[in-house]
Amino acid sequence: MNRPLRRIEALGSLAATVISAALAPAVAGAQAAPVRVSLASSANDDVTPVLYALSKGWFRDAGLDVDLQAATNGAAVAAAVAGGTVDFGRSNVVPLITAHARGIPFTLVAPSGSYFDGAGSSGRVIVNKSSAVQRPRDLNGLVVSVASLNDIQTIAARAWIDKDGGNSATVKFLETNGVEAAVALDTGRVDAASLVAPLLTQLVQSGKYRVLGDPTSGVASRLIEAAWFSTTAYTAKNPAVVKKFSSIISRASSFCNDHPDQTVNLLAAFSHIDANTIAHAPRDKYDLTLIPSDLQPLIDAAARYGVIPRAFDSREFIDPNALS
Repeated sequence: MNRPLRRIEALGSLAATVISAALAPAVAGAQAAPVRVSLASSANDDVTPVLYALSKGWFRDAGLDVDLQAATNGAAVAAAVAGGTVDFGRSNVVPLITAHARGIPFTLVAPSGSYFDGAGSSGRVIVNKSSAVQRPRDLNGLVVSVASLNDIQTIAARAWIDKDGGNSATVKFLETNGVEAAVALDTGRVDAASLVAPLLTQLVQSGKYRVLGDPTSGVASRLIEAAWFSTTAYTAKNPAVVKKFSSIISRASSFCNDHPDQTVNLLAAFSHIDANTIAHAPRDKYDLTLIPSDLQPLIDAAARYGVIPRAFDSREFIDPNALS
């Protein structure tokens, strides 16, 4: 009687061993190390959805080990992405439009800051409080400070001036960075400056300057101003990462649109700007997906002002995995 019982026990033990071996790959797969993903962005408000997603552990939950690096400007971000130092970068859209027109293999993977009928865009043109300039067309023949020549600030300012009946071809644009714009205004090197929050808010709160207006309105009533991007080589090799990343950005952007007060401290820590200043600044809004029609106006404006030789269909430089 004992021999059959021992044989059954032995067979049961063998079966358990076989089953365990068969399940081992699945268990190992479930416990696989997260995919390392590096990001780079300057400290603008439109990085906030990534900051929020990181704070909630959403990337980690999706199997992505995300490292966010602060960059000084969009050019540094583009260089890092092109060189493979980082996987995804955030930039305003115009340099990416220019890169595509020149055959540089950048592709958009998720939206960042967007503009909706005057809401959500933190970009404004300011002048000294005592300036005689009262409207966009008054800038004819004057000097305007922008963060980068032939960038979104320049294109928007030109379209805004022309829409008001001015002639932007007579305006000189001078490239300055950050607080240098305030110094340029104070010393008379420039007559107006195009800036974004939170620095914009700091300067206006000083009482020395006033807001002349919203230049983005000269381009369109709604558009995507900034986006996360990568190289076509990276996205072709990592379609699953692109889908996860764009999905998380969409989820975080939806929250940030509805709860800007809950992201103040996150942006303050990343930008090293006082939380109270951020709390009283105009905050960015976000498209939840890369909508081609919200990208096309900037492409058309870039062609109109000679930044690129001709316009192209915005869908050409959106990664397919970011639309699915």
